[in-house]
Amino acid sequence: MLVARPRSEEARQAALDATVDLVLTGGVDTVTFEAVAAESGVAKSTLYRHFGTKQAMVAAAAASCVVEHTTPDTGDLAQDLRLIFTKHRHDEEARRVPDLVPLLLAASDRDPELHKLVMAMIEERRRPVRTVLQLAQLRGEIGRDADLDVAVAVIIGPFVQRRMIDRVEVTDEFADAVIRYAVDALRATADRLPV
Repeated sequence: MLVARPRSEEARQAALDATVDLVLTGGVDTVTFEAVAAESGVAKSTLYRHFGTKQAMVAAAAASCVVEHTTPDTGDLAQDLRLIFTKHRHDEEARRVPDLVPLLLAASDRDPELHKLVMAMIEERRRPVRTVLQLAQLRGEIGRDADLDVAVAVIIGPFVQRRMIDRVEVTDEFADAVIRYAVDALRATADRLPV
C-alpha cells in the first residue's frame, strides 16, 4: 500500500481549505483551478493531479467538512438529543458545515455528483437523531407507531430555519427549548397502558 507523501497531503489539504473558503465567500461558481492555486499556494498542475476536475475538487472539499456523528444512548430521549445538538453543532460549526450546505445545495442542482454528496452530508446529520428516536421507541418513551420521518423533521426543522434561513446563531437556550417542545410532543405519543 502506497502512503501519500506528507508534502503531497499538505498540498491537498491546503487546496481543500482554499476551495471551502472560495465557496463560502463567493459560491461554487467562483471555484477555479486558478483561484484555488492563488488562494492555497498549490501549483495548478498539483491540483489537476489530485482532483482532475473542478467538480471533483469541490466534492472533495465538501467531503472534508463532513462530521461523523456518534449516537448517544443515555436511556433518555431528551438527554440524547441535547448531546447531539450541543456537541455536534459545535463540531459542525468548526468545520463551517452550516454555512457550506446551502451554497452546495444551490450548486448541486446542476451537478448530480455534488447533489449525492450533499444528500449524504444531510443524511449523516439525520442518522443519530433517527437512531435515538428508534431507541426511545424501544424503551416505550414514544409511541411505536410514531412516524420517525415526521419526528426527525420536527426536531431538525427549527435548527435549519434558525441557521440557514434566519441566519441567526443557534444558542444553547434555543436548542434546549426546541428539544423540550419536541420531546414533550413525542412523549405524548407513548403507548398508554390500560388502567
